Amino acid sequence: MSDIQKWLIDTNVLVHWLMTNKVMEFAAQEFHLGQEFTDVYRNRYKDSFDFIEKVLQLSKNDHEFFTADLSLNEVFSGIRDEIRSIIMFIKGIPISRWAYKRETKEVSFAEELSRKLYELTAEGFDTLFDKKIEIIPVTTPSDTRNYFDFYSSLVFLYPMLRTQDAILVTTALFQKASYFVTKDEDLIDLGKELKETYALEVLRPRKAIQLMREYPSQ
Repeated sequence: MSDIQKWLIDTNVLVHWLMTNKVMEFAAQEFHLGQEFTDVYRNRYKDSFDFIEKVLQLSKNDHEFFTADLSLNEVFSGIRDEIRSIIMFIKGIPISRWAYKRETKEVSFAEELSRKLYELTAEGFDTLFDKKIEIIPVTTPSDTRNYFDFYSSLVFLYPMLRTQDAILVTTALFQKASYFVTKDEDLIDLGKELKETYALEVLRPRKAIQLMREYPSQ
């Protein structure tokens, strides 16, 4: 195809790649996790990992991959929550208690752990955003006059959308993206409607990989 394909990558896909590629090996050593645990974890997020690896191989002559700066803020929360879940698991805290503030206080991070997680995440950023994936600012009302026409229609018509999701979808529309790659089931459930109404196709990473195979790497 001669037209460049534009892809917006959601936060959760980035978090899964960062955990698998950068953080999990450290976590396995830090928390004395067995090979079975790490294998299960890596298998769970294999689709996101494989998708990002494919992105890093493809030519930008055929594709433009980008993520919103808003998502990068959420990446750190995502990494924190993944590590916190590991700590809660090894402490034997019942899943029914994971959402309680009393329990989450027990897994606050020491400064040394926080610094190491930042360093690993920053290393991952260097790989992700070195020429292949672009960081863009989210579209805001000050950027375009008809911003709220799009944003409000998403919020009112799709009440299951969180504020951040609606902002990211609006950004994808103004960037004229063809694809939005995510693991968010609420967004995936809206895929048919978003494609019919806005020509934005919402894809799981596995489906995105299948689609990218139609374009040869250069």
